[in-house]
Amino acid sequence: MKRVLLVEDNFGDARLAQEMLSESPEFEVHVTCVGRLNQAIEALTDQSFDVVLLDLSLPDSNKLEGLQRLQPLSKEAPIIVLTGLNDKAQALEALKHGAQDYLLKGTMNSDALIRVIQYSIERKASDARYRSLVANIPGVVYRCQSDKRGALLFASLPFERLTGYSINEFMAKTSAGYSDLIHPEDRERTMCMVLGAVTRKQPYSIEYRIRRKDGQIRWIFDRGQGVGPARGALPNRDGVLFDITEQHAMEEKFSKADQQLRRAEQFAAMGNLACGVAHDFNNLITAINGFADLVVHDLPADTRAHSRMLQIRKAGQRATAITQHLLALGRTTTKDSELLDMNLLLADMERMIRLVIGIRREVTIVSNPFLGRVKGNHGELEQALLILAMNIIRGRGADVQLQIETRIWNVNGKDSDAMGLARRGPFLAVVIRALSPEYPTPMSSVPQCLVLPENEAVGEDEERFGMAAVLRIVTEHQGHCFVSQNETEVSEYTLVFPVAHIAQDLLAFNHTTESPLRSGSETVLVVDDEDTVRSLIRELLEANGYHVLEASDGAQALRMSEEHKDGVDLLIVDEVMPGLSGHELMVQMAELYPHLCALPMSTVKPQFMEGEKPFLMKPFTADILLKRVDEALQDGPIGHAAALRL
Repeated sequence: MKRVLLVEDNFGDARLAQEMLSESPEFEVHVTCVGRLNQAIEALTDQSFDVVLLDLSLPDSNKLEGLQRLQPLSKEAPIIVLTGLNDKAQALEALKHGAQDYLLKGTMNSDALIRVIQYSIERKASDARYRSLVANIPGVVYRCQSDKRGALLFASLPFERLTGYSINEFMAKTSAGYSDLIHPEDRERTMCMVLGAVTRKQPYSIEYRIRRKDGQIRWIFDRGQGVGPARGALPNRDGVLFDITEQHAMEEKFSKADQQLRRAEQFAAMGNLACGVAHDFNNLITAINGFADLVVHDLPADTRAHSRMLQIRKAGQRATAITQHLLALGRTTTKDSELLDMNLLLADMERMIRLVIGIRREVTIVSNPFLGRVKGNHGELEQALLILAMNIIRGRGADVQLQIETRIWNVNGKDSDAMGLARRGPFLAVVIRALSPEYPTPMSSVPQCLVLPENEAVGEDEERFGMAAVLRIVTEHQGHCFVSQNETEVSEYTLVFPVAHIAQDLLAFNHTTESPLRSGSETVLVVDDEDTVRSLIRELLEANGYHVLEASDGAQALRMSEEHKDGVDLLIVDEVMPGLSGHELMVQMAELYPHLCALPMSTVKPQFMEGEKPFLMKPFTADILLKRVDEALQDGPIGHAAALRL
């Protein structure tokens, strides 16, 4: 049975409607009839109905007022408007304001009335299901006009959560259109794409930003298409809006991480390439410098050939310094520390810095001659300085100059407390600054201690690539890194390190007499894949009485050692070789020949080398080679293989 609320003040019209509803035996109804709007409100408040039949001409309401007041109360019950022939236009207006249907008095019959009621109930139920579905969509379902303004015709309830505007508030603005919400920087691009798709009768998908009522910026994914006939103008468009702000931020984070990873891979690849080039170059330099030494000793000192050979040897020594910079860039330096003169280190690095930041840029080094020394690792400090130089220059114009200044900074209690330094006293400071026409003089502002955010502990942002490595190096050297900024960018970095205390005996200029290098008669097996290095070592050692065997790799060395089981006293082996590495060969030969002595050699000291064990660094001179050979023989056999394992 259907419960019908009939709101009609004309007794005759009310009686006629009730009779029409009772004529169909298949359609059972219970009719509640009231003649005033206030009575209808009371009835809807106290009872539930399946349909409301409403006359717009009531004594206590004016035109659409009754419809507007009953709509919030009718809930699931559709409202059907009853109107006279002369009020047809008003009935059509009622449909726009939420009425489900309308009937003209004087023309309706029983079948028409019942049919309209049934259809209205079904449409209302369908509309309720649709609204429930729309309300549960995690986005805003909308309909708007297809013009540049985008006047909003409908929006689901999440519209307020997305934009900060209630639906009624936004639609009440006569001049407001949805396009007003779109960020000004995205508006033209967005509307051109949307209107172009609607014109071509194609769906569209686009991302853009909107500005909420509170000024907050949100990223939106908008998907929709034109609906209905064009009728000489663009059709309306239906769509759905999704808030993708968090997703967009995550995508940006992943994209940034991917860029960081690619940059890190490129940096690592560059380092590996630098190490490989330095290793091969060191083999060549070893041969060039070594044979140059031999020729210099053989030529009379007053000849032109002797003078020219000295120039060759000088160039070879310069090439040696360049390879050390390549090794620093490749991060393959050892952790050995030494007393360093920062002025000399920067002077040696000047050409490498120019190559890194651009050979045409001006680099000025301002040195304090009374600087003192720091204790640290030569290669790692070079690496930190190169990274800072790259960071401060990157993205700047060609007119920007690089200035590096060294000075002493005596840290007092005030400085220590203000800048978070753990200790006081003399510090050695290295300031790397960019000087531009806008900022031609150094900044006077107090630098801030540089600390990377937690999410940058491993990766780097695009503006500060490599800073995590710099902070690691500085921390390991008990130092600090400070940054100074102007209005828009970093203008200088400052590295500070504690000045090393040098013992008095190290300051004395005592000329100690070294014991002369002895000649030998031992048998030495030289293993290196570079034949020029092997030839050089052979010639230098044989000139001093040693018997020399050669092998180009580990496998050949093992075969040769089997042929001379009791005749090999010393193994000189390069660490980097195809097949067996130098360390692996030493382990195998230590197991076979416990009496064998060993002298590893390479461009850098291997990590497995601990303490003061003899090691031959490439490139080397004749004197250094003979000295290291003597040390290795004096040091004794390799020992148990376990002592050599990584």
